[in-house]
Amino acid sequence: MSETPVSNVRNFVILGHSGSGKTTLTDAVAFKLGLNERMGLVASGSSVSDTSEEEKNRKITLFANSFTAINKIGEEEYKVVFTDSPGFMDFCGQIQGAVRAADFALITVDATAGVQVGTRRAWKSCKEGGLASIAFVITGLDKDNADFTKTVAAIRDAFGMNCVPVTATISADAVANILDTTDLPDPLQEIRNSLAESAAETD
Repeated sequence: MSETPVSNVRNFVILGHSGSGKTTLTDAVAFKLGLNERMGLVASGSSVSDTSEEEKNRKITLFANSFTAINKIGEEEYKVVFTDSPGFMDFCGQIQGAVRAADFALITVDATAGVQVGTRRAWKSCKEGGLASIAFVITGLDKDNADFTKTVAAIRDAFGMNCVPVTATISADAVANILDTTDLPDPLQEIRNSLAESAAETD
């Protein structure tokens, strides 16, 4: 197998408050990229991330754990590395090390809880580590009392109005890509307009 050029390597770190869905997101990405025939689950001890016996028993992430996959886009082949990180501040050294090794950060925000202490700490870790490429991933949208719009508003209030969604739920089992979808419901059209305005302001 040929070596992947450094320019085609993407390192992602997944951060967030404890219990906000970091490991579930990691397992979903691994499954989507074809690393597993079934999606790993924290509850069953089959997560690709929580591999130590202590993590499986306690059902929390204690160490920064990574997986690597090859993703082809057109004729280009990319090596993508995803690192799941602990949510508890007790393991801040693991978090800081993962941030320093990353090019991009994904910060999970539970749609029933909104912005929490660990969310702000994740943002601060990225800023202190010089990591500028940050995206928020709203999780738990299938839970009772989940509120996508309220969570987006909380993120924008906490971290700036340039935080705008690029995907949004349109039903219980469907998600729209706001950038690519032409026929959007009015509320999502408003989101796309705000995205365009934010892009113009930062141009």
